[in-house]
Amino acid sequence: MYQTYKKLSITPKKLAEIPFFKDLKSEYISLLYEKIQMVNVAKDTLIIAEGDTTQKKMFFIIEGTVNVFRKANNGKNERICELSSPNFFGEMSIIDSGPRSASVEAKTDLLLAVLKWDDVKSLFDSKPEIMSYIFKNIACTLSMRLRRLNSLYSYQMYK
Repeated sequence: MYQTYKKLSITPKKLAEIPFFKDLKSEYISLLYEKIQMVNVAKDTLIIAEGDTTQKKMFFIIEGTVNVFRKANNGKNERICELSSPNFFGEMSIIDSGPRSASVEAKTDLLLAVLKWDDVKSLFDSKPEIMSYIFKNIACTLSMRLRRLNSLYSYQMYK
């Protein structure tokens, strides 16, 4: 699917510059840095398949752009959005372990930071403030996305 990339491509300082981590204490950034895996993904690679339940991880876009899409009722792919650095995706699997709600494909070559649940759950047990910070940021992002969707839905209903 994609290949592991050397850690030399990102430092704890660079990780702290990702908006998702901007207010996290530097000591916690260092702990997360040890757990995050860097991957290099080629253009047109499917990163997440809608419905998949095997991957419990989220991805931070360091370089590049992805397309997020779902299968519509007619069987065709329906584009949801395009995400570029410094966005992230796959966060819902960290929260609920449910099936992936959409597919994600590399629109360009990518450099991603990957946070796997299996790699951080013990860290979360020993430092619950890190988990609290991450879950709060995920919740804020999901809330923002839901508000955006609600406004689009309301606009279409009353056109």
